[in-house]
Amino acid sequence: MEEDEQEGEPLKIRSIAEAKKKIKIGSKVMITTQKACAKDSFGAVKTGIPRQAVVIGIYEYFVHVQLESGVCESVMWMDLINARE
Repeated sequence: MEEDEQEGEPLKIRSIAEAKKKIKIGSKVMITTQKACAKDSFGAVKTGIPRQAVVIGIYEYFVHVQLESGVCESVMWMDLINARE
């Protein structure tokens, strides 16, 4: 299992580097926000809602975005990449 993690790590780093080159302030991105919780036999499960947002700040470890409603949110680079897939 350690070998898979080591092989996947450069891919994540490469994906983040590519995203940092493409995403600029003013870019429109899709993110997943937490809307509600649904309870099942395993406990509470968060339900994500995809929403469009505009990038208003770019930092080393995260991106600051503004939703159409005016709410601002911070999103980690890896979460942003996963939302695009």
